[in-house]
Order: sequence, then structure tokens, then C-alpha cells
Amino acid sequence: MEQRLPHSADLRKHRFDTANRIYFVTKRAALGNSIDLARADVAPMIMDSLFWLVENQRIWLLGFVIMPDHLHLVLAPRPPQLLREVMQLFCSFTARQINAHLCRQGSLWAEEYYEHLLASREKVQPCLDYIYLNPVRKQLAGQASDWPFSSLCLEYHERMSWRWLQGLEK
Repeated sequence: MEQRLPHSADLRKHRFDTANRIYFVTKRAALGNSIDLARADVAPMIMDSLFWLVENQRIWLLGFVIMPDHLHLVLAPRPPQLLREVMQLFCSFTARQINAHLCRQGSLWAEEYYEHLLASREKVQPCLDYIYLNPVRKQLAGQASDWPFSSLCLEYHERMSWRWLQGLEK
């Protein structure tokens, strides 16, 4: 039986599931998984998978940060995709890719994820501020802009779905 994290009862599995709505999602690495998701050879695979989802019209991506043991996403599934479908696709693909790269087997991700449906577009920026400061709070970076595995970095920031958020793209 999988060991549970403290407060894991607070993690909800697929409570909300609708397309074209904005979610704040937290996904943790599986318990007992010693892989650092923020490794220089692992984090780019996670980011590439997120950008693949954008380029293949599965999600609108508004922000992310990859931490050693979890990641935060601010995204909206594009119709007809549902959040559970997007998360299942993302997690299964990244697990296969990272496991193959590291010549390992086993779970990469915890089964559950936390999602919070953002009631309005005005709620996006406070969520982004929270995730961008996560590496600073965990003393992994002096400033949020110093953390290389975040959409705050200029090379990734420009790839976010800002036009959709502003209602300029459908």
C-alpha cells in the first residue's frame, strides 16, 4: 500500500473537471521517489511536455514552477480536453520519458494531484506570484527570477498563453 503524505487527505482527485476553465494544480513526486524533478536533465523534459501540450492545443498554459519534489501549474484545458485527461497524458508521458532517460522503473508521480478552480481571471496573478516565490521560500534561489525551471524566466514567459487570458485568442 502506498504510504500517504501528511495532509494527503487534503489532496483531491479530480474534483473539478471542465474545459476552458483555469486551474491551479500541484502534482507531487511519488513517495519514496528519489528523483529530483529540478535536476538539469529532468526539468527540461517536464517543460518540453508542457509546451507539447500547448502546441498540440491540449492546454492554455499560464505558469509553472518545477521544484525538487513537486510542480505547480496554472493552466486551462482546451476543449474538448478535461483536466483529468490532460494530467493523465502529461504524467504518463513524463514518467515514461524520465524513467527511460534514467534507466529506471517505477512510479514517478503520486497518484493524486491538488487542483483549485480559479473563479476568475483576476485570481491568476496571485497564484503565479505564489508559485514563482516557491523556490525562494524553499531557499533554492535568492530571487524568484533566479530559478531556471519556472515560467518567470524570459525564455519561457513568452511562451505562456497570455493572449488567451486576455480574450484575444480562442
